[in-house]
Amino acid sequence: MKNLIVYSLLVVSVLVFSCAEKDNRDAKPYKFPIATLDSLVEEEEAIMNQTLNAEGKPQIKRYFLADTASYTLEFNKFNELETVCKYNGKGLMLWQENFYPSGQRMAHYSKNGDNRTGLAYADGFYEVYYDQGEIKERGMYKNDQLLWMLPFTRDRVAGDTIFYQLVE
Repeated sequence: MKNLIVYSLLVVSVLVFSCAEKDNRDAKPYKFPIATLDSLVEEEEAIMNQTLNAEGKPQIKRYFLADTASYTLEFNKFNELETVCKYNGKGLMLWQENFYPSGQRMAHYSKNGDNRTGLAYADGFYEVYYDQGEIKERGMYKNDQLLWMLPFTRDRVAGDTIFYQLVE
């Protein structure tokens, strides 16, 4: 009986301690590593071409990594990263990320492409983030149609999952 009480107190203390800790699994502070791509270009492991805006600053940068993947980075007029898209070796988009002016990731969308048209559409999981990297929303698309989404508060408290019914 004494062992059971000691074991129960141990379990309760572990539960209280684990509930008091902040869950960091959903905080994903992330800035896209442009310097890594630039270093691959310097080492001649990748090719980069760019389009400049009227002020001579990059508007679009395209990085080509052999025949396996490529990245397109789009910048605003203040030279801040806005969008990154990753493509497979056939030129079809795999994912797209949008960024806050601070460089922090705003959203990540899985994409799929149509081989006949070359156009990409939202297909798979997506995540949207607050400006400090905390998860704001998770969900899933199928063929550019939103299937479900789960909102979060800044304190990472999940709301109710919203399911969407596709009507044709």
